[in-house]
Amino acid sequence: MPLVWVGLAPRKARFPFPGRTTMGELASMIEQRIAEASESLRMARAEGDAFLVDAREAEIDDLRRIANDHGIRSVDPDGA
Repeated sequence: MPLVWVGLAPRKARFPFPGRTTMGELASMIEQRIAEASESLRMARAEGDAFLVDAREAEIDDLRRIANDHGIRSVDPDGA
C-alpha cells in the first residue's frame, strides 16, 4: 500500500519571518548605535562627565561583542 500524505502540504520557509530582522538589518542597527554612542562619548569627554564616559564605553564594548558574536564586522568611525 503506497504512503499517502495527510494534512497540510509542506511549505517553503519564508524569510524574514514576521517580527524578525535579517543579518543586514542587525548589522545596520549595530553600526548606527555604535555611531550614536561614539558621538555621545565624545560629548561626555568634552564635558568631563566620567560616569557617562564609562557608560558609553561599556555600551560600545557590548555592541562590538554582539557584532562579533554574530560574525558582523562593525564599523566604528573613530575606533573609540
